[in-house]
Amino acid sequence: MKSLLLIIQQIVDDSAARNFPSITLGYTSGKSLTQIKAIYKEFLKSSIDVVEQEMGDMYILTGHINNYELNVLYLNGQTHLTVTFE
Repeated sequence: MKSLLLIIQQIVDDSAARNFPSITLGYTSGKSLTQIKAIYKEFLKSSIDVVEQEMGDMYILTGHINNYELNVLYLNGQTHLTVTFE
């Protein structure tokens, strides 16, 4: 059985600032950047509008699935996942 160690650094409700429901979750895990990419690409595989950017140590992945927009930012070993409800 695989275990997942995930340390949540912060959860922010961005709804008031953005004028629509949005939550950001910042976490660190033992996953490498390659593993993070694979996890979220697999999750967004049915999205037709996935955008991926990599600049040095920063990785950004954005896509839509169902009525949600997911934005993944990986920087310095920490992942920030923003989910916006459309």
